[in-house]
Amino acid sequence: MLGAAGFALAIPVAAVTLTSDHTNLKGAVAVASLAVTWSFLGTGLYLWERRPDNLTGPLMVALAFSWLLAGLGNSNVSGVFIVGQLFNALPFAILTHLLFAFPSGRLQSRWDRRFVALGYLVTTVFPAIGLLFYDPVVSDDCADCPANPLQLSHDQDAYNAGGAVSSILAAIVLAALIWNLVRRWRDMDDPGERVRNAPVWWAGGATLLVVLALLGTNLGPEDGNFDDYMYAAALLVLATLPYAFWVGVIRSRLWEADLRVAEAGYAERKRVERDDGRLRVEVEDDGAGGADIAAGSGLRGLADRVRALDGSLEVESRAGRGSTVRATLPIRT
Repeated sequence: MLGAAGFALAIPVAAVTLTSDHTNLKGAVAVASLAVTWSFLGTGLYLWERRPDNLTGPLMVALAFSWLLAGLGNSNVSGVFIVGQLFNALPFAILTHLLFAFPSGRLQSRWDRRFVALGYLVTTVFPAIGLLFYDPVVSDDCADCPANPLQLSHDQDAYNAGGAVSSILAAIVLAALIWNLVRRWRDMDDPGERVRNAPVWWAGGATLLVVLALLGTNLGPEDGNFDDYMYAAALLVLATLPYAFWVGVIRSRLWEADLRVAEAGYAERKRVERDDGRLRVEVEDDGAGGADIAAGSGLRGLADRVRALDGSLEVESRAGRGSTVRATLPIRT
């Protein structure tokens, strides 16, 4: 149901973007937004089903639906537009939460929880307060946007100052996340964990760097379409991140399968040592029979080597019925 709902709702949200009067590069943004929504939704549902005790899947699904809400900010209808503005930055807070919590899906330390909480604060409370002072008519980057029904004051300077503070705090959260990823990679000893996590950390790190660059454009005046191109690039990079999670899970399973095979072989050897104290090797053939240790140097030499190991060699061979050679050896641990 979640998959069907997300797929269906993404179409009208894309149509809102394509018909927007105030969105630049709207075709590229609409296509990239569909890619972000569907990739996070599909991969998140897959991981949720495979690992229901891990919050990675639910967080990815939440990011997909929050992206749909943020897409409403491209609307020409005042009320719909302001809903999108309220949730415009929320997907990036969920992305931060997702990467801080990867791979267990749970935040491990107090500082992780603090930075994630700050990310949600910056993307929910700050925009809600800022919209009270936001006047699209005098805005540098959205002069063609519809009216803001939540506006209480025309103090554009207060809005710009709040936006600058939000960008700085968001940059701090992202920098902390990048450092967290680097530290965990540096301290990681388990090769299986490296195999599993490498795709996510590389793709996540690239996404965070692009988002940091995008935040940097918010601190300066609107000049041309540079920030629009940066936003489109961020969407394209972000759309690849869910597949990194998927590749990581697949690589983890392959690693675990190889590990299980090795452990099974080791366990079998330990079982032999623990239980046969002696090892018996038996070889049969269906030849002419008639083999005799005393009659041939080959079997006699084999018997000598077995006796040198404190073992014994038996030969059963009757004419026309093949031969059986049985060696019994002590196991030394």
